[in-house]
Amino acid sequence: MGKIYYKLDNKLNGKKLMRLFGFLALFLGLAMIIYVFLPLLSWQIYFAPVFANQNITSPIPKNGVIAKNSVKTLLTGAANSLTGIDYTNANNWFPNYKFQKGEIPKIQFYTISIPKLKIKNAVVSTVDTNLKKNLVNYFGTAIPPAKGNAVIFGHSTLPQLYNEKDY
Repeated sequence: MGKIYYKLDNKLNGKKLMRLFGFLALFLGLAMIIYVFLPLLSWQIYFAPVFANQNITSPIPKNGVIAKNSVKTLLTGAANSLTGIDYTNANNWFPNYKFQKGEIPKIQFYTISIPKLKIKNAVVSTVDTNLKKNLVNYFGTAIPPAKGNAVIFGHSTLPQLYNEKDY
């Protein structure tokens, strides 16, 4: 009589591999469903009943907030308030500020560069207040290279509309 040897196959065959892949896919799918729906379910169970019992008033009234006539009135009032004021003159931005006019400074113009804002050699005037032509070093503040703080007044705009020569 001959001896029969039985050899265990430690390799994963195709059937076992597919079964393992199926269980892995099932586990990941269930984990994703729990991850998505558990917060929603816990909200409905624990928090929604608490907020449903409270009387919360809305900050916005249920009737119309602004009628057509009031919008028209607001727009005409805003247009009327802006007419007649030249905002390209730096003095009109702070009409109540009384600065002392002294002698004409030695440095009447200088340039400033701000690399982070991509501004190169912007002209700053110490004697002129016209914002169409240049930036303005506000009167009464230090003029570089003197000690002190220089207040430079100018105009800003959206980056899409920025023109380095149009102040």
